[in-house]
Amino acid sequence: MFTLFLPGSFRRSSDYVWLSNCLAHNSDFYTVDYPVSTTVAKLNSEFYSSDCMLQVRRELIYGSQSISDSRLSIAYEDSVMGSFLEQVRERHCNSISDHEILSHTLVVGHSQGAGHAAVLAIDHSLNGVLLISGPADSYQHVPSSWTGIRARTSRSHVKMFIHAEDRHSRMCLYHSTLLGLNNISVLTELSKLEDVIFSQVVIDTRPLPPLKSHDCLTFDSEKLDDFNKLYLSTVIAMHKSLSSDLLASTLSSSLN
Repeated sequence: MFTLFLPGSFRRSSDYVWLSNCLAHNSDFYTVDYPVSTTVAKLNSEFYSSDCMLQVRRELIYGSQSISDSRLSIAYEDSVMGSFLEQVRERHCNSISDHEILSHTLVVGHSQGAGHAAVLAIDHSLNGVLLISGPADSYQHVPSSWTGIRARTSRSHVKMFIHAEDRHSRMCLYHSTLLGLNNISVLTELSKLEDVIFSQVVIDTRPLPPLKSHDCLTFDSEKLDDFNKLYLSTVIAMHKSLSSDLLASTLSSSLN
């Protein structure tokens, strides 16, 4: 299984030390940095006079050649998809198809990256998606409705993880309903892993200062609490099992 991590606005993958270590320890890990260091909302307001956040996100993900009325001039090789697929093929095999790669990919996104991950879930049948502190798109204080588009990735393979005191938590929850994520668990000091691991949305309420920040994933690794590391590891293990089952099914079909 491949794991792709997408960072938040004004962040680089190198800012997420403990998360990267956790993902790399449990899977075939990749990450990308965006060609434009800003927010999706700012790009939308600078280049469009309406809610075009989905178009902005797709241009960042697939490059400007994918959009007929492109405004950002992003080369495919600098886009999220272009960079990720190139990395996979360099490490493995040039003949592996886009579909084969994406169907075995777990996309983990934080903040802006969570929005990109949700768009990828709409456009492709992914192995799984983990949305952390996002998406939370809105235009002129009105929630963007793009997350209501039917996704190709199964809803049962999509999870959202937010902190109750994150400044974007209410908008994230709104988007979770549009995405069809209805199984919600509240994480407290007394919660057990098995109580939340199969939830589609996990709301963390615990009074840990680092986790109250929107940038909760970039704090020093020494402050990492074991529960979150265990949660992420277990989620990854579940998707690795799904990926293995899918690969076995694909091989069986090709032989028959």
